[in-house]
Amino acid sequence: MLLRRIVNATGVVLHTGAGRAPFGPAVVDRLRELLEGYTNLEVDLDSGERGQRNALIAGPLRELTGAEEALVVNNNAGAVLLALRALGEGRPAAASRGQLVEIGGAFRLPNVMAAGGVELRPVGTVNVTRLADFRRALDDGASLIVLAHRSNFYFRGRYEEPRPEEVVELAASYGRPVLYDLGSGLLRTSLYPDLVSAEEPSVENLLDAGVDVVCFSGDKLLGGPQAGIVVGKAAAVGKMRGDSLYRALRVGKETYALLAAVLECYLGEEEALAAVPVYRLLKRSEAELDALAGEVATYFTGAGVAGLEVATERATSYVGGGTLPYVQLPTAAVALRHARLSPHALSAALRRLTPPVLARATGEAVLVDVRSVLEEDLPALRQAAAALAAEVGAGD
Repeated sequence: MLLRRIVNATGVVLHTGAGRAPFGPAVVDRLRELLEGYTNLEVDLDSGERGQRNALIAGPLRELTGAEEALVVNNNAGAVLLALRALGEGRPAAASRGQLVEIGGAFRLPNVMAAGGVELRPVGTVNVTRLADFRRALDDGASLIVLAHRSNFYFRGRYEEPRPEEVVELAASYGRPVLYDLGSGLLRTSLYPDLVSAEEPSVENLLDAGVDVVCFSGDKLLGGPQAGIVVGKAAAVGKMRGDSLYRALRVGKETYALLAAVLECYLGEEEALAAVPVYRLLKRSEAELDALAGEVATYFTGAGVAGLEVATERATSYVGGGTLPYVQLPTAAVALRHARLSPHALSAALRRLTPPVLARATGEAVLVDVRSVLEEDLPALRQAAAALAAEVGAGD
């Protein structure tokens, strides 16, 4: 099976199976400019001497986040692993039982901690962890406190945990660092004021709280390439860069080029941010979604597929990628129902088209959710709809 361009009509903006964050034309044009020839990946253009590739991206990340230092590795799991090795120094690390998460692929934080050479000291209970629990762990010799975003689930009902700034103050009194695995890549809550609560952890508020190192993904809410981004205090990030594992986890010029192009959008004005598809898709208004669903519906009604019923409906989708699981996105979808084919059979027919269309099959219909359909993919979606008659006929 070869990697192919598909139309993501699931409504899930950060669909892991569909490659998470897509890149807009402006970013792709910048990538082409950088990769069609040679680059100054490890050349200091002022001195002519060999330079450090991380310096190319550390500056924009410092400017964007206000961190003292920054570092990029292959993915967020790699960033957390490197931080545990460098900051934990093989000694015990304390983490709340309520934050010992498992993300996709049975990838568990306790396993990452073991791979990082630190002994896990779980504190508190699943739903209640207090500052006193961390204090006892520090008294017992914990050299590091690990905080983690719960990523793909959230608590409803009674739960309690100390604020990051409280944990930082406690750890500092013992001379111990605090690592936060953010994962989601939310730079600041003000980017999505109507989407996330003010209490949602972000890179901005965690650094303001004094967290030594924040690790997050490049291909989630940031809308960039797969990468593990590390920001924080210079001494802590410097330890990570000096660890021998860093070389094994570092990224190539393609990732640097993509990440630099995306960060340039964030450093620009609001108009520049619209060039980041994830940002644009999550900010779509209900009026825009309704208009888009109406247009896409005409593609399928015009295709003349025998036995196909086409309607537009209001629906709900999610951000995806293990990010903001409590956020339900109001959306609009084109509901497809076929006289003979079940929703699952119809969705399979859509995946066999050229280009393949990935949609949501429910118990009653196939929903072509326009929340995640890129403007650039509309001609391809029209082409796919036109081809549906032949595909359905061939499958009868």
